[in-house]
Amino acid sequence: VMAEAIQDQNLHVIIRNRSKTYFDGKAKTVTSTNATGMFDVLYLHANFITMIQQFVIVKTPDDKEQKFEIKGGVLRVLGETVDIYLTV
Repeated sequence: VMAEAIQDQNLHVIIRNRSKTYFDGKAKTVTSTNATGMFDVLYLHANFITMIQQFVIVKTPDDKEQKFEIKGGVLRVLGETVDIYLTV
């Protein structure tokens, strides 16, 4: 089990609002902006929560990027899961 965990160095990212899930899958990185500026979340990131704005970029394990234009939301990192709740 440990060898499997070491090989899979991805985040599990969920982007949703009340009515829809926009993304639910694996990612290498998540990029967004908060009041301090632009930031990245990578594997083994510290747990934290922040208000986000403007956009979320998800880079998947195959190096493709998906960009979501947003008004705002809350991003929470807990373990290797990134939960993003978008405000409408």
